Amino acid sequence: MSSQVPAEQPLGLLRDIDPPLPSMDILSGYGAKILDPLQAVTLPGQAVRNTAYVADRLLIPASVPDATWGLLQRAAAEQGYRLELDEADADRPLGVRRTRIVPAGDRPTVPPDAWTILQWARSLAAPDELTGVGLDHLLFASVGVIGVPYHSSRQPQQAAATPQPEAQPPAAPGDAASPPPAPAPTPPARDDAAFASYVRQGSGGRQPVIWSGPAPHRRSDDSLPGRRPVVAILDNGCGRHPWLDYTVRANLSLDGRPIGLTLAGFDPEISGDLIGPLDDYSDAVAGHGTFMAGLVRIACPDADILAIRVVNPDGVVVESDLIAALGDLAELVRRNSEGEPGGRPIDVLVLSMGYYHETPDAAADPALAWVLDELGRLGVIVVAAAGNDATTRPMYPAAFAPWATGDRTAYPDRVPLVSVGALNPDATDAWFSNGGPWVSAWAAGASVVSTMPDTFHGGLTPVSTSDNFGRRRSTIDPDDYRCGFAVWSGTSFAAPTVAGRLADELLRGDDGGLQADDVPAAVERARRVLDQCLGLAG
Repeated sequence: MSSQVPAEQPLGLLRDIDPPLPSMDILSGYGAKILDPLQAVTLPGQAVRNTAYVADRLLIPASVPDATWGLLQRAAAEQGYRLELDEADADRPLGVRRTRIVPAGDRPTVPPDAWTILQWARSLAAPDELTGVGLDHLLFASVGVIGVPYHSSRQPQQAAATPQPEAQPPAAPGDAASPPPAPAPTPPARDDAAFASYVRQGSGGRQPVIWSGPAPHRRSDDSLPGRRPVVAILDNGCGRHPWLDYTVRANLSLDGRPIGLTLAGFDPEISGDLIGPLDDYSDAVAGHGTFMAGLVRIACPDADILAIRVVNPDGVVVESDLIAALGDLAELVRRNSEGEPGGRPIDVLVLSMGYYHETPDAAADPALAWVLDELGRLGVIVVAAAGNDATTRPMYPAAFAPWATGDRTAYPDRVPLVSVGALNPDATDAWFSNGGPWVSAWAAGASVVSTMPDTFHGGLTPVSTSDNFGRRRSTIDPDDYRCGFAVWSGTSFAAPTVAGRLADELLRGDDGGLQADDVPAAVERARRVLDQCLGLAG
């Protein structure tokens, strides 16, 4: 679909446009490519749109019939390849398997393309025979790619007497150039100055601030009406902060297997500069998970928070990694609800990342939808950010929520997913926020204040400093977050705000708090809270 806008449409009208997709520098690190609608292999009558996906991998149901597996192998063989199942997925509790595409012989081949093989298989298959077979998409939690937090990772290195008004755009991974001062704004891809205003410090861009009040009061266990509500945040982890050190748990596991990403030394909430040159500039999503956790703490001080790392330091989330982590969490909830050993309650789950599907209906290959539906059947409220690309094009997983137009409806046996758009401080819709019939709730998401790792101190320096009578005098250091708090903007932060409110309402529920964890009670309780807090009767 064209992203050109007719001249008669007024500036600022939210419309269905295709946001910019990631650079080759980002894609190459994941063996990924862009589906280009102008060059993609299509079936008769099929319309496709751009998306990013891992080029040498398909996702298939673990219980795929032998006939379907044979058809997929035939499609691969006719293109000179064969399929190999990833054995690491064999013991996953929810049945989605990663399938590698490898050369079938010893002769040189062009790089594999999962889309071409999938389309070839579709041309051979009967209707619905390939249900659940799809691409392994890339999701993003970083602006300049397909963003949820709209910001720039580089703030201006200001001259001593002449402050510069705008930030440098984020460096792509592998960019070896050192960042010069930014004398003027860099226009965004859509040349929209209003959109870009949220980047600037003072207009909602990431910047240090001071929290002058007390920490949100957290009651003792014996003063609560039931157990604490549990909010799981799947993002890039959580850094050090006195509000969070005793309320956030990381390093979750299932049967001894870690859940999420665990690569040591690659945690963006411990080190803020992991991408590109070691220039001491904070990465685009550094502090993101900590900021989200702080918003949950503010909205529901009594909640326990689980921080599961699925977002890489460059803001990329591989769909199959996300599905694996969600499946593991669903198994923890199932075991808890059935009284089995090793279970854990989860009441609300927050996702602040997304991708744009290549077809009008992402249910055509519903691997991600399946696992989210399973969480809903277990009584977990899933809250997803709507995205920051100022488009009505559905972004997933947020667009798995029920649509106001009825295109996707709620089911009585599960909790509907909640998609959240961002509001400005004056309660108007944030200019950057996605919108449309698939956005089911709105919350503050621009110029919000929350926690940052108090270990972050980037390489930028204040405009002016001096020593006066034994005291250090300075302008504000634009990337010194040792104060522990920041302002930031994005639907990323509207989502955990809603999640915290829902958790708080669960604790205050009419049934005297969180008493029972069996599935029917959890589903009924969650649906009632959605109706009370958001008017979403489901």
